[in-house]
Amino acid sequence: MGRLSTIPPAIANTSSRAEAMKLTFEAYFSSSFWGMSPRQIAIDLMVVHAKAVQAMAAILDHTEDSERVNRLQAEQKAAHAELAASRVAIRSLEEKYESLDGSTKNQ
Repeated sequence: MGRLSTIPPAIANTSSRAEAMKLTFEAYFSSSFWGMSPRQIAIDLMVVHAKAVQAMAAILDHTEDSERVNRLQAEQKAAHAELAASRVAIRSLEEKYESLDGSTKNQ
């Protein structure tokens, strides 16, 4: 009791290590402790903690993910700047259209 005998499909099919670690922790933590002595529970929790620390270290050592996030954030900022410039250009064109439209109506 208190241990997973197989890897649940929800954990096996995760797309990120962080999600897998979270689901693994939840599965281990929510497993039944009924019938276990306090010593067994403490040992089980220490094992889970050690696995969580190892998983966190693996995530922190995996710099490709953080580089990808930084690259995507830079692309997002560039897209926002381009969008803002496009909106300014549209406003300028609308103003020109309105002034031209007004001048043709006055003729």
